[in-house]
Amino acid sequence: MSSGSFTPTSPLVFNSENYLFDKTRQQQIINLRMDFENLKMKESETVKQYFDKIMAVVNNIRLLGDQFPDSRVVKKVITTLLERYESKISSLEDSRDLSTISLSELINALYT
Repeated sequence: MSSGSFTPTSPLVFNSENYLFDKTRQQQIINLRMDFENLKMKESETVKQYFDKIMAVVNNIRLLGDQFPDSRVVKKVITTLLERYESKISSLEDSRDLSTISLSELINALYT
């Protein structure tokens, strides 16, 4: 066996730096996911501003190595847009399946 492989008699080495880093990373992910869940569009925000705010949180989650699917972002945008965008969402629902729409398609549709 190579010197780097694990055998049942190999001592387990506790690396406190990696442990602390992982715990900190996990806590950051939890905090960012809570931030994501609490995001709501403000009356004064444009779609672009709101989308940028959502994507800043999502990108930070992804930078920490956590999987965060675009479909979840799409669902968040659709369910938290202000009432004034309801007609755009309704017409989008009539022409597309919102469960399969890509993030870029949704944003492009809302920008127009």
